[in-house]
Amino acid sequence: MSLDLAPAERKPPAEGSKPLLPSPIVRRAIDAMVWEGIPRDAAAKAAGMLPKSLYNAFTKPHVKRYYLDQLEVLRTSERARNIHTLCEVRDQTSNQMARVNAVAALERVEDQAHSAGAARQAPGFTILVQTNVVPHGASQPGTTINVKPNDISGLPAQPDADAD
Repeated sequence: MSLDLAPAERKPPAEGSKPLLPSPIVRRAIDAMVWEGIPRDAAAKAAGMLPKSLYNAFTKPHVKRYYLDQLEVLRTSERARNIHTLCEVRDQTSNQMARVNAVAALERVEDQAHSAGAARQAPGFTILVQTNVVPHGASQPGTTINVKPNDISGLPAQPDADAD
């Protein structure tokens, strides 16, 4: 008798079907955590479930997605108040260091708002190889490497090790 411990493969939802949502009791617990700031165990008890059950629910992708979606709504909806709070700190006179930090934070918020539309992050990665780095302002032609599987023709020639 063999025991198969591999996780069962889940099929993606059919096109046009509704995404899977957490149960109403789990949603109540998550909403209490996000919108009321209640710790996880207390939110589970308030929703009528065991803390370990809510903990286990967070292992499911659709539960995590619901939680992260609710956090994003909260974060987005609080942005205006955050800016007003920074302005209040900036305008008070009792703590000069707090004023300086509030001004710096407001400037960062503004810079991020302007750069948000300019550069979008995308999946993947970029490798930048720099050799013979020259001082700032000087120019030096670079080498472009065309990398294809099992093709080394685009690589620069390497000196022979036997030539010494």
